Amino acid sequence: MGMIRSLISMAMLGVFLVVGFTVPLGQRTLFGHIRNIWASDAAQELVEGVKESSEPLVDRVKRGVEAGLSEDTPATEQPESGTPVAQGEPSAPQPTGPVATDGKAPGATKAPSNL
Repeated sequence: MGMIRSLISMAMLGVFLVVGFTVPLGQRTLFGHIRNIWASDAAQELVEGVKESSEPLVDRVKRGVEAGLSEDTPATEQPESGTPVAQGEPSAPQPTGPVATDGKAPGATKAPSNL
């Protein structure tokens, strides 16, 4: 079922692309209209306005990334396997959640005997 759906989706995308590039809608195709709208002065002013208004946010994110990269990272140690592991980190995943001590799965109950 998934393969058929994927093939139908790909066919629909192909038809959309062919129609968008070849079928004229007035003087231009669909993608020609989109290109002209994007190149218009109003759209370029909008792009510049967004860049100017987002500049403080971009600067703050850049400073945060640089501060995170400049912090001293913990030294690494070489375990027997030869794979570096940061100090203070476990070398194997630790179990999470309930752990059974009697050999049974956590939350397991006895099966009814009348089956």
